[in-house]
Amino acid sequence: MVFSLFFAPVFSIRKDIEIGMPLIPYSIPVKFKMNTIVEEHPHKIGEHIITLKGNCSDPRSERDILKGNLIPFEKQVEKQKGTVNLKYHIYKNSSFLNIITGDITLNFSSGKSKKVTVECYNLKGEPQPKTLTEKEALKDMEDQKELETLQKKKKKRYLLF
Repeated sequence: MVFSLFFAPVFSIRKDIEIGMPLIPYSIPVKFKMNTIVEEHPHKIGEHIITLKGNCSDPRSERDILKGNLIPFEKQVEKQKGTVNLKYHIYKNSSFLNIITGDITLNFSSGKSKKVTVECYNLKGEPQPKTLTEKEALKDMEDQKELETLQKKKKKRYLLF
């Protein structure tokens, strides 16, 4: 589930996307058609929230979904009802994900339902640099700060009696 949420095409140019969500373990993911809405964060300037809202678009019946069939085998198929409401919080100066929250619900025609509530947080704070050039640039900046602090500390003072 985490991989399908983390690697969802959130940054897609298209407003409507279709994603398979693995609600049933060891089975074919259930397809949901979603719309993307991009808005600014109400409290943090420069950060964005991408909202994915949509409904179930899977043509399979309840029995086909639970068995893990790839295509529908039953002749008379009642369409399954399901909703998706996910929010992706994006960092200010990068495309790293800060928070993923929301829920996914699938209601079968027999009355059974599956619901997944999602809360994923990045606990490391700001994203860490991954490439060698980013690491070198950060090291150079830290070295410059150390030199500045050493220069400030090395002021000589003379006391004459």
